[in-house]
Amino acid sequence: MRALSRTCPQRRDFTWIGRPVAIAIIAGLFMAPCSRGAEPMLTLVDGANPWRGLIFGETARFPHSGDPRALWRAGDDFGIQGTEFLPFFLPDCPVKTDHADVLATAYRGPGRTLLALGSWAKTQTPVRLRIDWQALDLDAARASLYAPPITGMQSERIWKPDQPIPVEPQRGWFFVLDEVKREVTPAAPAPPPEPGS
Repeated sequence: MRALSRTCPQRRDFTWIGRPVAIAIIAGLFMAPCSRGAEPMLTLVDGANPWRGLIFGETARFPHSGDPRALWRAGDDFGIQGTEFLPFFLPDCPVKTDHADVLATAYRGPGRTLLALGSWAKTQTPVRLRIDWQALDLDAARASLYAPPITGMQSERIWKPDQPIPVEPQRGWFFVLDEVKREVTPAAPAPPPEPGS
């Protein structure tokens, strides 16, 4: 079924095919319409929940149901085309979380992997990742989780793979998992209020 292809096509292909679908439902129910062979649903209505969408390899359809261009750019910067799509429901998905309501999907490339985390939890949830380092061909001691800045979605952050990651309800993260050394400049503190304001 094309909706569940393990090799990621060009982003314009997999964001424009199929009928729109709402994703504000539980992951198990969403999989049924998502994976229909005759009409794979590969676009999200109203630009809804891009974090959950990329769990299934989906984004909004521009310009009819949102503006996913910042997310597209992040995927292009990573080099998502040609990666191996390993969604959470596959037994050999190399990344799992320790929370049933926060799911992880991997887009595996040579020496680096893009991770999508999406939450169905009702509250902020700290999660830890269980990573099959051999399957990703990465060294756990040298690797890091890098959250690139994506306008309207996430600020730039870095975690060690064994650190807990806070995930807001109905949101998630996009991570680059690799061995590249990076430094992230902390956000500047807000200026103090003017006297008398």
